Amino acid sequence: MEQSLTKSEILYLLAVETIGETGKIAEKLHVAKSSVSRALDNLYGKHLVVRKTGGAELSSKGAELAVLYRVCIEHIEKALLERGFQERGLLDIACGIAASFGTEIEVLYRKIKEDNLCL
Repeated sequence: MEQSLTKSEILYLLAVETIGETGKIAEKLHVAKSSVSRALDNLYGKHLVVRKTGGAELSSKGAELAVLYRVCIEHIEKALLERGFQERGLLDIACGIAASFGTEIEVLYRKIKEDNLCL
């Protein structure tokens, strides 16, 4: 992976993966539709999404990254829950942690897959 994503970009990427429609993404993330449109433009510029009427869908590159981030975030969330963190706001925290790995997120992903690592 030659690029890393910010926390916001990760949140939007995962929202596109599961939701796809601009209005529903805005509702889910509690942001304005114009914010979603700008975020989708940014992801489009990075070749991670393909525009479609009313929203976007992941490109093949975006789909690969979404899997990578989703697996890592699920493990981070599990580790945080086991350490007493509240579930509310956990996705936001986990995305921030994943973003902090930068391009090294692939190393964490491989380690999780190879060792079935539980943080």
